[in-house]
Amino acid sequence: MTSLPLSVVIPCYNEEACLEELHARVSRAAQAVSPAGYEIVLVNDGSRDSSWEMMQKLSARDPHVVAINLSRNHGHQLALTAGLDLCSGDRILIIDADLQDPPELLPAMMAEMDRQKADVVYGLRRARAGETAFKRATAKMFYRGLSKLSDIEIPRDVGDFRLMSRRALDALLSLP
Repeated sequence: MTSLPLSVVIPCYNEEACLEELHARVSRAAQAVSPAGYEIVLVNDGSRDSSWEMMQKLSARDPHVVAINLSRNHGHQLALTAGLDLCSGDRILIIDADLQDPPELLPAMMAEMDRQKADVVYGLRRARAGETAFKRATAKMFYRGLSKLSDIEIPRDVGDFRLMSRRALDALLSLP
């Protein structure tokens, strides 16, 4: 597999309403930081709308788009893992398709990764717009519990929005 400087991995479930805007914004951000090459890996997680058809159209018109279709809905984390397993970037941006996390932060995240010589740069939400109190509370409990169970410090209240080095991804993918 040929290595690219950047992969953007995006699990998708019933995202037809935002795929065009997602593609446009992610493409601009990726082009800004990696004009030498990038891929946008869209993973269809058994969507029931026309997400898969739209992903195929995006892939047909943009050679940077890789569209992966899972046989059924496996859930967000397994869809993400499928994309991570198949991406080829030296650096990998993970972002949700709903655009709650702005892809325009990619240049700042790349700069921070370079400055800190870090393997992972997390995007931390300042606000969780549109989420119910229940969702906020369960997310808070999840990250607090995860932190207590782990020997590694994991930033609290982060979602999947992060930039990883290939070294970090390879370590993650080596886990059973």
